[in-house]
Amino acid sequence: MVSLVRGTRTSQGAEVILVYDFIGVVYDKSEAEARQMWGDLIEKMRDGTYRGVGFLHYEVTLPDMTVEARAPAMTAQGLQRLQEVLGLEVAARFRHNAALVFERCVPYAERGTH
Repeated sequence: MVSLVRGTRTSQGAEVILVYDFIGVVYDKSEAEARQMWGDLIEKMRDGTYRGVGFLHYEVTLPDMTVEARAPAMTAQGLQRLQEVLGLEVAARFRHNAALVFERCVPYAERGTH
């Protein structure tokens, strides 16, 4: 699991934090899992699942990274928005799982059996 959150300043002077580090720490994910979560979210934005949701993010290279290893980073405001959307993801999974439970339980309740 990620335990370090790295940040930097963009060439425009914005203070940013790496998205993968933020996801890893907040959601207790490995860097690979955080990359996957971010990739899935970007894909959902592209396919219209999240209409009107956009993130101002920067692609940055930290001193310990190669130019090819650029990573997405966001300001604190962007990370708050990201957390809101990822929270929706978690809530959506919960609702789906709850619906499956209801589908299994309701037929029994209607028949009066447990």
